[in-house]
Amino acid sequence: MITQYLSRLRVLDRYVGDYDVVIVGAGPAGLFAALELAKAGGLKVALIDGGYRASQRRCPLQTPLEKCTFCVPCHIMYGIGGAGTLSSGLINLRPDVGGDLHELVGDWDKAMELINYIDKIFVEFGAPNNVYEPNMELVEKLSALAARVNARIVPIRQRHMGTDGSVKVVENMTQYLEGAGVAVMYATWAIEVEKGNNGVFTVKTSRGVLNARAVLLAPGRGGAEWLISQLKRLGASLDFGPIDLGVRVEVPYHVMRPLTDAVHDPKVILYTAKYDDKVR
Repeated sequence: MITQYLSRLRVLDRYVGDYDVVIVGAGPAGLFAALELAKAGGLKVALIDGGYRASQRRCPLQTPLEKCTFCVPCHIMYGIGGAGTLSSGLINLRPDVGGDLHELVGDWDKAMELINYIDKIFVEFGAPNNVYEPNMELVEKLSALAARVNARIVPIRQRHMGTDGSVKVVENMTQYLEGAGVAVMYATWAIEVEKGNNGVFTVKTSRGVLNARAVLLAPGRGGAEWLISQLKRLGASLDFGPIDLGVRVEVPYHVMRPLTDAVHDPKVILYTAKYDDKVR
């Protein structure tokens, strides 16, 4: 199916050229990297993604059809904004939720500074001003109960954009990048990355060849296997992080109300009795 998708792209515009930076993947990492480079100015930047613009992404599961039609590329996994664009658009404003940013930067305060900076950018591009604050009085009461079963309630501030809001914000970011001179190349599949003897990278795509002094690879979950293959070819070292596997359990509203009254979208951490695995 990917081959058929690539063959269809041959009729689209071709991309060739020399750039200072080529970013592969327009999810959160790639999108914000492009924003920072655009604000800095003075660099010729290309941002490519195998999927479509946020405003063009339509998943059949989210239509009256309510059925997966195996789109290529998948509108959930690929496209500008990344895999979370068509989700509920919830921004968790805490370093240890959704990752371990404080461990990566080595300091909790520095991590919070970065999170607040990113959150400010979301608001600048159209995210709602309202933030859900945790009810600390209720959190403290629930924490005492949770401790009895070796669990922990995470008090977290959250900004909720909603699916439509997420699409609007990402589209606003995309238009800003285009206005700032960034070449935004959607429906463009990165095939191979090579590094020449002169230190210049060559990015072969479904719509042409791009040359760059620097390449940032951020293909997301959908491009994980491709990323591994490219890094191995380039001789880069790899470090694998943990994988989150989710299980959805539907319960009546009144069952979860004590938690949702305390935190808008509650996060509970516990450790399993047998292997002491961390579960959220």
